[in-house]
Amino acid sequence: MTPDIAATPGEDLVRRLWQHLWIERDFESLAGLLTDPYVRHNRDGTLSSTPTEYAARVCSVVAPIRGTRVEFDQLSEIDGRVWARLTLHGVYLDVGSTMSITWLSEYRIVGDQIAETWSMHQTDLDWNSGES
Repeated sequence: MTPDIAATPGEDLVRRLWQHLWIERDFESLAGLLTDPYVRHNRDGTLSSTPTEYAARVCSVVAPIRGTRVEFDQLSEIDGRVWARLTLHGVYLDVGSTMSITWLSEYRIVGDQIAETWSMHQTDLDWNSGES
């Protein structure tokens, strides 16, 4: 059995972001987790915003989704950057069906906050299929 390795401060920061954002829906806590401005890159382009502006945008986007569990498949920090491969499990509130969204993200950490994120996501992708 491999001993548990303590999470780095950056890894802990990313875990808290996901917990506050998707599970607790505590959008006000983003002000303490993100720099001002916070820059996010995804398939829709690049968005630079204050933590409050980002929280408002995310709040409207996640309204029909209720996350129930975040499963980190891989999480590592090197030189102020955290890489995460994770799956968000939850339900679509409008129809009541279960869902999973798999994410691949990189976070740039400045001090004790997330300054920039690059991310991609895919629904209903099972990273662990075929593993023994």
